[in-house]
Amino acid sequence: MKIFRNIFLLLLILQLIPDIQIQSAEMNVEAAAKRQIRKKMIYILREGQTRIDLGVSFIIPGTESILVDGRKLVSGKDYRINTLRGKIVLVESAGGGQELEISCSRYPFSFSPVFARRFPAGGE
Repeated sequence: MKIFRNIFLLLLILQLIPDIQIQSAEMNVEAAAKRQIRKKMIYILREGQTRIDLGVSFIIPGTESILVDGRKLVSGKDYRINTLRGKIVLVESAGGGQELEISCSRYPFSFSPVFARRFPAGGE
């Protein structure tokens, strides 16, 4: 009888472990959001340029503000942003010499891009 009780308790504990890990991960993300880093960058655009690599990753969605020669751009209408990789695609190509000012908040951590894409052994 003790064996069944011990097995039952073990199974109960094993079921609770994923919940504990999920709560811990959520708390880590919330704590990281409180320690977010604000960045401000200025780029001079080339004639016809539409893609900008910010050189930062893990941008907090919705925190970006993008100005071209003082005119505020609208997300989804004037540009698209990949917040994970820190890349912006302008809808209209830029005129040469235009100033692009970007300010955004990012999480205070990043990961090496090594794990970003893995292929099975034997090719792509």
